[in-house]
Amino acid sequence: HLPGGVSSPGYHAQLLERIERHGLGGHVHLPGKISDEALRAYYRACDAFVCMSEHEGFGIPLIESMLLDLPVIACATSNIPNTLGEGGILLPDADPARIACAVRDVLLDPGLRIRLREAQRRNIERFRPQHLQQELIEFFAGLGYDLSPALAPPPPPTSSELDLLIEGPFDSSYSLAEVNRQCALALAVIPLKIGLHSTEGPGDYQPNTAFLASHPKVAALWQAGEAGEHSHTVLRNLYPPRVSDIQGVLRGMLAYGWEESEFPPLWVDEFNRRLELITVMSSYVERSLIDCGVRVPIVNVGLGADHILSHAAQAPDDDTDTAPNRLLGHGFRFLHISSAL
Repeated sequence: HLPGGVSSPGYHAQLLERIERHGLGGHVHLPGKISDEALRAYYRACDAFVCMSEHEGFGIPLIESMLLDLPVIACATSNIPNTLGEGGILLPDADPARIACAVRDVLLDPGLRIRLREAQRRNIERFRPQHLQQELIEFFAGLGYDLSPALAPPPPPTSSELDLLIEGPFDSSYSLAEVNRQCALALAVIPLKIGLHSTEGPGDYQPNTAFLASHPKVAALWQAGEAGEHSHTVLRNLYPPRVSDIQGVLRGMLAYGWEESEFPPLWVDEFNRRLELITVMSSYVERSLIDCGVRVPIVNVGLGADHILSHAAQAPDDDTDTAPNRLLGHGFRFLHISSAL
C-alpha cells in the first residue's frame, strides 16, 4: 500500500506501468490522498513500515509509525538515521533482496518485534515537548542567549501507559468474561498498572452499566483501560480471536482455549504475524496450535475454578421452585455444563 497524493503525473504513470509489467496489480495499491482516520487505520493494519525514501528533511511518518508501535525498516539516507535513532532497522541501501530479508525477519521473529517496539518507544521520548524545549534552551545558551525566562515551561509529562491491558468480554458470567475479569482482579493486587477493555470478536462494545455498578473494582479497571494511552503488554481473550488490530509492545492471547485438533490456517497466519505470546488453558490446546503451524511462544497456564467458591450454594431441598431436588426429580442424575471454565 502506497498512500499519498500525486505531485508528478509522469512518475505516477511510471509506477503504474511497472506494477502492470510485473503482474502486481492485485498486490500493490495506490489509494491516493487519504484522511487522518484512514491513515491511522493503515498504520494499525500493517505488519511493518518500510521507508526507502532518499530525501527526508525529518521524516514524520517514521515518528508516526514508532508512536503506533509499528516496526520500522528504513534506508539510512538524509535525516532518517537521526530521526529513527535507536529504533527500527536501518539498511545501508535499497537493495530489494535486503529489504525482503528485513521484512521477513520482522514477520517471523516475535522477539525482534518486541525489541524494536521497545527501542522505538525509548526513541520517541526524544521528541516530547519537555525534551525539545530543554534542547532549545541549551542550544541558545551556547550562543550566549538565555531563553529560560521567555519560555513558559511545558506541562509535566503524564504517564498514562499501562503495564498490562486485558481485552475481551468481562461483564457477564460467560466463561471468557470470567477468565478475563478474574485474571485482571488477581493481577491488580501487585504493583502493576492494569486495565480492562471491553471487546469481542466483531469489535468493541460498551460494557454492561449495571454490572459495572455492582462490581466497583472491575469498573475501576475498565476506567483505567479507557484512560490509558498506551499499554506495554496487551493480552486478548475473545471469540473469534481477532488480533489484526491488537496494539502494545508485547501482544498475546490470555488463557486461550480451542476444542478441535485443526486450527484454521487464516488464524494460524494471524497469530504468527501479530502475536509474541500465547498462554493456553491446557496441553491439548498447546499441542493443537503447534501441530497446525503456530510458531509463537506458547505457555500452558491452566485455569482455576476458585470463582465458583465465591458464591454461596443453594440448599438442594429448600422450598423454592428452583431447588435442585425439585427441578431434577428422583433417580440417577448427571450434569453437563456448556461453556464452563
